Amino acid sequence: MESILATVKSYLGIPDSDNYFDNNLVVQINSVFSILRQIGCGPTEGYMIEGASNTWDEFLQNEPEKMQLVKSYVPMRVRQLFDSPTNGTVSQALDRQVQEFELRISYLCDPGGQP
Repeated sequence: MESILATVKSYLGIPDSDNYFDNNLVVQINSVFSILRQIGCGPTEGYMIEGASNTWDEFLQNEPEKMQLVKSYVPMRVRQLFDSPTNGTVSQALDRQVQEFELRISYLCDPGGQP
């Protein structure tokens, strides 16, 4: 059972033992889960984490294909919100990656919406 918060912290280069930013990260992670809900992915009632005890399996149970996209998307999107790159080229590349993941997740979660 992999912690959502630990995954995001790892992506951001924050040691798991460093809890200084946890509250801020939880807020940003929950914002990203709201975005995912709006594009049709995840539990219909929505999903929020409270801390390090929340796992990816709680969000998407038994949906491994969606899970892999979501596990890549959430840390990227949190990085945009929490620690956006200052270099314009890097920022634009991250923006494009996030947009592509949002499109692919949307298609995967709503197959009838594919072009």
